[in-house]
Amino acid sequence: MARWPTAAWQPVPTDRTTTDRDQWRASGDLRPIAVTLHHQAGNGNPFPVYIARRVSAHVWIPKAGLPFQHVDTSIRAWHGVAHNAYSIGVETEGCAGGDEPLNEHQLDLFAELMQWATRTHGIPLRLSEAINDPGLNYHRARGGPATACPCDLRVSQRDEILRRAGVAAPSPPAPAAPAPAGPQPPPFPGQLLRQGSTGDAVRRFQQRMRDRGWRIAVDGIFGPETDRVVRQFQREKRIGVDGIVGVVTWTTAFRTDNVT
Repeated sequence: MARWPTAAWQPVPTDRTTTDRDQWRASGDLRPIAVTLHHQAGNGNPFPVYIARRVSAHVWIPKAGLPFQHVDTSIRAWHGVAHNAYSIGVETEGCAGGDEPLNEHQLDLFAELMQWATRTHGIPLRLSEAINDPGLNYHRARGGPATACPCDLRVSQRDEILRRAGVAAPSPPAPAAPAPAGPQPPPFPGQLLRQGSTGDAVRRFQQRMRDRGWRIAVDGIFGPETDRVVRQFQREKRIGVDGIVGVVTWTTAFRTDNVT
């Protein structure tokens, strides 16, 4: 048995072995993965309507007073066509004349029900937008029937139900790091470049100096011409003239706020 302790037990007749030609109304075992929100479009305990029409949600949540459970949650109820194979149906009193939000009493009861459904059936405390997606969904969710149930106000209150059930509100995003003032220089290659050096790092430095307007071959070979350009550049930027491209010379060459 799976009965919510908070609710008064008022069972509608069920038959696990029925072969009713309407397959969605045939009772059977249920391993629910979701809870489905409905609005009653009326007021008062719907038990007489369930008996007369051979339909039923598992649980009814009123605007005041005790909730009622009409079907054990280990058995399929007849609340939502394709939903019946996946979810616990929850009828919520109200919306008799149009959109009407769940009141505080209903929100608190629904949150308590979600906690119980999580403990009892492992249903996650999360929003669901489809009938076969675990969590808290609603009658007209994807895959469900074409219906106005539940009203928009109640669909939008699912976040509040989950919040009261213990789901933390999303943390605000961390402030974005300030954008760099300009393009950042490529990292220093990790070795000093001097006469005799060769390779991609030398070629990259030579290309950078050419882009800055210096007359220099881009061949990946640190020869006399490159040594001359490096010394002239160091002299111009007053960074110490030694003909060696170290961290300071490399970074200065790739800055964008010094023209030549």
